[in-house]
Amino acid sequence: MFTPWWEVEDDGYIHDNECHVLHAAGETKEVVWLLERAQWIVMRLQKSGINGVEQDVAIGIQVAEGSGGGQAELVRYLRLIGSAVRMSCGFVVENAYEAWFQMYGRVMWYAEQCERTRRLTCKVEECAPRPWVKPSVGVLNEAGGPVSESLRIGESCRKIVDICHGGDVIRVLWTDGNRVGFVTEYNRIHGNRKTYKLGSAVTESELSGGRGSSGRNNVLPLSRDFRCGAFSGNLKKLVTGHHDGRVVVWDIDSGYEVNHSVECPGTVARRFFRCESVSSGAYDTGRATCVAISGDGRTAVFGSEDGRVCIWNLHNHEAAGHPFQTMKVGGRVRGLDVSLDGKRIVCCRMYITPAIYVWDRNVGSEIAVPDEMQKDDVRCVAISRWRAGGERI
Repeated sequence: MFTPWWEVEDDGYIHDNECHVLHAAGETKEVVWLLERAQWIVMRLQKSGINGVEQDVAIGIQVAEGSGGGQAELVRYLRLIGSAVRMSCGFVVENAYEAWFQMYGRVMWYAEQCERTRRLTCKVEECAPRPWVKPSVGVLNEAGGPVSESLRIGESCRKIVDICHGGDVIRVLWTDGNRVGFVTEYNRIHGNRKTYKLGSAVTESELSGGRGSSGRNNVLPLSRDFRCGAFSGNLKKLVTGHHDGRVVVWDIDSGYEVNHSVECPGTVARRFFRCESVSSGAYDTGRATCVAISGDGRTAVFGSEDGRVCIWNLHNHEAAGHPFQTMKVGGRVRGLDVSLDGKRIVCCRMYITPAIYVWDRNVGSEIAVPDEMQKDDVRCVAISRWRAGGERI
């Protein structure tokens, strides 16, 4: 009696190696047949996530490209399936049953143009566990469109503050309705995710109110009324600003444990690297307005209402008597950025000409900015990070 591959009991080897073994044995038609079956695609998505389906799709593309001409349509179909799986995986991790709904909704727009896709959608309609809700065109973003993947943070998310992408992991810094800070890490290969609540691991014993024997500041960083934050380019540190005026450095590798913190005058009233203002109440000359962190994670830079730019050396924090070095530019600092190595800083001032200032910490002086860059009302600045020197702004 014939038993389809997706119904064969998996021993941890069969499903992950089926397409590879068939390809190696020259059974290329069997590989294509398998990848045209909705039952196989859905089973692989549910049990192996993105990694399993993309592995099978890659073998199918090898088969198509090795078969000579006339297989362009097969390649398009397989790439469409890969795109649909990437867009669906985050939802399937939460609810495996959604795999049928997601796959159907992502590819149905292409069914009229591709016979393989039409057969796939028909099989989904036939095999999906009941009760079955068939999505209409436009309910989901289509595979192969401008959106290549999607990730749902959750209903409690009210504001996404920063996003970083390193390798297979996407990290999203966000706040809920109470302005509590969270980080969600999403693994694109396995489709799993983990969310950290910032400050939840800090114990009462760490509320010493000052530096411990390690030299680190053990003051509890209040996660409530979280204002801003940014990841370092090397994905080793996260820096956050809080309503009580504290700026906190978190160690990513340890699961977002507090590395150290510093008291910053007033309220951090702006997100890092952004121009979006946050209501900050009465005018305060000591209030921080914007913050940036260098790509190597060693230097944090703060701008203030009264035109100060403060540099915090994160790497040598334990050895420093006071972490800040301060430069004065005059006028409210509206935005700033810092180079990969922390040696070059660029900032812009509000309603003042010249608007842009650039410092080189190696020589301890300002760098001239071309006049044509100083004519407009500058709202934000950024500095190149592909090289340490920060040669372009």
